[in-house]
Amino acid sequence: MGQGTIVAKNRDWIPNQVQRVRIVRPKTGNRYLGLFAEGHDEAGIKAGINDQALSVISASAGSLSKKLQDAQTGVSGVVSKILSLYSSVEDVLAHREIFAKARAEFLFLSDRHQIAVVEIGLDGAFTVTTHPAGTAFHTNHYCDVPMRGFNQTEGESSLTRYRRIQELLSAEKPPYTTASFKKMSADRDAGPDNSIWRTGSSPRKARTLATWIAEIPRAGAPTIYVKIANPDEAPKEYQFVIDDAFWQTSLSG
Repeated sequence: MGQGTIVAKNRDWIPNQVQRVRIVRPKTGNRYLGLFAEGHDEAGIKAGINDQALSVISASAGSLSKKLQDAQTGVSGVVSKILSLYSSVEDVLAHREIFAKARAEFLFLSDRHQIAVVEIGLDGAFTVTTHPAGTAFHTNHYCDVPMRGFNQTEGESSLTRYRRIQELLSAEKPPYTTASFKKMSADRDAGPDNSIWRTGSSPRKARTLATWIAEIPRAGAPTIYVKIANPDEAPKEYQFVIDDAFWQTSLSG
């Protein structure tokens, strides 16, 4: 991470959604590129980067029951708010009260200098861990000691993927690149339901629908790689250079 930051996220879900990338230009605030899920439960933005080189990715808290998650009141998604309102990880963490009113989930924040991992539980509980150097990784269960009580279950898939990404990061010699993260994101070592790239052992099983990789150098334009594998569509790959000209383009895919 000495030359900047790089983060990757596989978006896994039951194949009843489609994933799209598009640019959002709010009336006020920062412009941002987002990866959006459309259709059925849990639609909305899942990852993004704004014109200040701040990236946010989210992951579901799969170790909490759907009943508890659906019972949350007075909470909302925070990815769009962060992207439109803030310019850096430091800026977000200066307003960390935003996490207390967010849905239970996990967030990765990154900019040119650092990464922060946020674990959000219920009733305003959250923890923040910053990483100015080194590596960090996460799947779909709570890992921070103060948050582990929210793990009603620790699913086999989440635990297996957690161990596997730890292995892959240890085996890959830094500095990491988009190419090395693409390779790791496509790993199928543990079969259709437990691999990092999941194909699903049945039509009702979660599978990988998208990959998002944000490489943000200390200086210069960030690059975004997106792979979309929507149900019943041929996979699509996108590579974006997030410079001034990028924000003048029209994008919907």
